[in-house]
Amino acid sequence: MSCINFGGGIACFDPGARFKVDRHYVWMTFHTHCGPLFYRDAAMNKFYEPSEDDPLWLKFGKWLDKYNAAKAKRDAKKLPPNV
Repeated sequence: MSCINFGGGIACFDPGARFKVDRHYVWMTFHTHCGPLFYRDAAMNKFYEPSEDDPLWLKFGKWLDKYNAAKAKRDAKKLPPNV
């Protein structure tokens, strides 16, 4: 988990994924309220700012769908059965 101090607080991000975009990789951390942060390096020191038409957004969309489905499945197991 990586944390970022943004002046008024600290946001901690879960490890996300690594995406192959064209001939290079982009690493991502993800926070459910703040969204994704993209990086050019595995050490997550160099930010990557995708443009609106960057193919990374399609890959991120697919990843987010899987993430939300897994989260919903996990949350469904936590609920008590309806009696």
